[in-house]
Amino acid sequence: VGGRDVFMLNGGMMMHLVNTLGHKDGLRYIANFHEQASSMAADGYSRCSGKIGVCYATSGPGATNLITGLTGAWQDSTPVIFITGQSKTTDTIKFTNIEGLRQVGTFEVDTESIVKPVCKYAKTILNPSSIRYELEKAISICTSDRPGPVLLDIPLDVQGALINPKKLRSYVPPNPKIKSHKKEFTKLFQQFQNSKRPLILAGIGVRRADYVKEFMDMVESLNIPVVTTQLGKDVIHYNHPLFVGHPGPIGDRAGNFAVQSADLIISIGSSLHSQTTGWEKELFATKAFKVQIDIDKALLKKEDIGVNLKFNLNVRDFINKFSKYKLTNDNSEWLKRCRSWKKKYAVIKEPHERSKKAINFYHFIDALSTASPSNACIVTDAGSAFYVLGHAYRVKKNQIFISSGSMGAMGYALPAANGAAVSKSKKVTICVTGDGSLMTNIHELAT
Repeated sequence: VGGRDVFMLNGGMMMHLVNTLGHKDGLRYIANFHEQASSMAADGYSRCSGKIGVCYATSGPGATNLITGLTGAWQDSTPVIFITGQSKTTDTIKFTNIEGLRQVGTFEVDTESIVKPVCKYAKTILNPSSIRYELEKAISICTSDRPGPVLLDIPLDVQGALINPKKLRSYVPPNPKIKSHKKEFTKLFQQFQNSKRPLILAGIGVRRADYVKEFMDMVESLNIPVVTTQLGKDVIHYNHPLFVGHPGPIGDRAGNFAVQSADLIISIGSSLHSQTTGWEKELFATKAFKVQIDIDKALLKKEDIGVNLKFNLNVRDFINKFSKYKLTNDNSEWLKRCRSWKKKYAVIKEPHERSKKAINFYHFIDALSTASPSNACIVTDAGSAFYVLGHAYRVKKNQIFISSGSMGAMGYALPAANGAAVSKSKKVTICVTGDGSLMTNIHELAT
């Protein structure tokens, strides 16, 4: 589950954590030049490898510098565990219990309170004997349900405390019951059987559940055309006969035509964000019976596109259940139409400006799509790189495609690509950045 690599920038309030990294066999540290870069590298590491990313930082500005990368992991559902150093326990705001106190210790801030809104779990460790319980709890929360970041803030005296690992209490995760959703499945099956133009909209949740193969088995068995979000771009490769395109303002014509013409849309692991639905949300897929499957209860409460049927289920549980039924649907004409849109309205065929003096971005990305090997991880930055690759990059089978999806953070690609390369999950890492984004984290060329 967890990676063996830790991304960090050294600091005085994490000295015992760093000392451990230097002495523990099997762990490797990568020293970045900025904590933001460490957080983004851990994010890229996790996205490329499918394992937990790990990031260490010191107290005060070290911890606050993590916020952009941590928030990106939170919104894009990336499992990363952050461990921050802190002033000794008696020099913390929490120890004093004085409300409104701004600072006690050297370089001290109340890290736990700052990061709680963008973490699945955040805790300051005040009791050394609770460390095993809290660490196991953090890892469990980080990877369960909708994945996301967690943070443990560890004061200096707690880091250096002597403990007996054999006597430490362990964490036992709860075993929640899975709802059957029997009525919902019955209604979905009926809709599917009666549908003439069914469509699956796949998001990043399919990959976060580590269920891409099973998803593809289901899609091929049902013979349903597929569109994907930009974050879910690598769930199905471009040349697959069932892939149509990407919907939304950063999508393509084929994907949007399919969405607006479908009579049934099954959204799996997608937040149905405006970057997928468009900003005039009341006009999204008005002809379709819309079904949403997501593990995030809060996300399902958000309603702005007229979803008709909702499943609060993990992607794995939904696919396992849906795949058990031998459903048939004669949609050959619909498939033929989707494929004609894909061919006729390919992004490269759009009327882009052409010049002998300059390289057109879309032509470059089309050429890169052809040239890139199938064992590559492609990492994109904000700005033009975000939009052009979202539109035009043609993902190959077994490639990983990573972008700073929700945040669109400038400077994301270089540290994230470093993290992806460190994971060794793919033999080739390709970083596509821009002149503005490169400058915000240019120091990571030295990393």
